[in-house]
Order: sequence, then C-alpha cells, then structure tokens
Amino acid sequence: MKVSLNLATVASPRERYALVWAAPLALIGAAVFVFLSYVGVESFLEYHKITKNLNDMTQQEHELQDREAALRKELDQPRDRQVFQKAKYVNSLIDRKKMTLTQVTLKVAELMPSTVRLASMGLSSQKEGPLVHFAVVGQSEDDLETFLGSLEDSPNFTGLAISNQGFQPSTSPGAPVSISCTARYVGDGSD
Repeated sequence: MKVSLNLATVASPRERYALVWAAPLALIGAAVFVFLSYVGVESFLEYHKITKNLNDMTQQEHELQDREAALRKELDQPRDRQVFQKAKYVNSLIDRKKMTLTQVTLKVAELMPSTVRLASMGLSSQKEGPLVHFAVVGQSEDDLETFLGSLEDSPNFTGLAISNQGFQPSTSPGAPVSISCTARYVGDGSD
C-alpha cells in the first residue's frame, strides 16, 4: 500500500514577501560587496604606493645627511678652518669699511642749500682715504659760500680744496655761478 504524505505547510504572507525580496536584496548586497572590495583594493594599493614613496624619501634624506657629514668633516680640516677664519676676518673688515657713492651723495646733499644743485660728482680712492670731486651750481656767490662753509664744518669731510671757480661778473645778474672742488671723505662712524 502506498501512502502519500504531504508534509508541506502553507506559506504565510510574510514568507512570500521574504522570498520575493530575497533576490533583489542579494543583488544589492553583492553590489555593495563588490564596491567595498574595489575601495579596499584601491586603498591597499595607495597605501603601498605611499609607503614606497616614504621609504624613498627617507633613504634620500639619509644619503643627504651622509653627504653633509662628509662635507663637514672635509671642511673641519685644519687647513680649511684657517682659510675660513681668514676669510671671515677679511669680510668683517670689508663690512666695517663699506662705503657707497650713494651714501656720500646723501651726505653732500644734506649740506646743500635749496638754491644750490650738484652738477657732477666723482669718487677716487687714495691711500689717505676716498677723495670726492664735485661741481656745484648755485644762483649766487652767497649760496655757494654757504655750501662751502657747511662742507668745511661737516665732520664727514676734510681738506676742502677749490679747483675751479665760475663766478660771473656782477654785470649779468641772475646768471648761475659754479664751483669745482675736492674734499676727503672721512665718514662719521655711522656708515
């Protein structure tokens, strides 16, 4: 005798909905898994790339430190140390004696009245110190005498010598007068 037995139960509505949504949720889950796997692999490759760059930079830094140490060792040799000390001494002397034509021109301009102008200026170096040659033009003899007096009284200049005078006779009033002179620049210690 054959007995047929049906052990299946009737599916509830909840079970039917679960069965319908299982396939789409499985696809969404698989897509999220693929996306997270892709991001993970990209992050892993980027991490290895950054690690390699960091190792290269660290190695380059060590090489540069080794080169610096070798150069310092070479520069610390007694003969090189003496050369550097002498060069440093000479540079300090140069810094103390440094003078520019612009500085001298400013010193001369401070001594000039407003009616006198500097026509030309030159600077020559001599054993006793720099010698300044200049030509000035003024509106009157009194203006130039005021300038010469200021130049003689200045602590920056000594040994004033007039080399050429261009005073016009008083028959032509208003004509400019000129003078050429030299003076030794001694500075005032603030240069």
